[in-house]
Amino acid sequence: MASTPISALTPGEEYLRTHYRPDREYVDGVILERNVGENDHAYWQKAILLYLCAREKQLGIYVIQEQRIQVSPMRFRVPDICVLSGGRPPEAVFTSPP
Repeated sequence: MASTPISALTPGEEYLRTHYRPDREYVDGVILERNVGENDHAYWQKAILLYLCAREKQLGIYVIQEQRIQVSPMRFRVPDICVLSGGRPPEAVFTSPP
């Protein structure tokens, strides 16, 4: 299912200071509703999350679910599961490496 636009041309600063339930994504000035999935999707998301979380120390990773990530100046995505090498980043919204 494709994402549904919620609004047209919103500044990134406004997106970041607004709280949405459920969280929304921001792509090129447009706030998009996320497809949050159904039972099968949620089951596999949980299974993968628990598997990776149990191995964080062993693999040297940090795992979190549904975390906002800035992938470019005008794009903020909210992936189901985020796996980062190393420890927990200090920022509230993660930024992807260039």
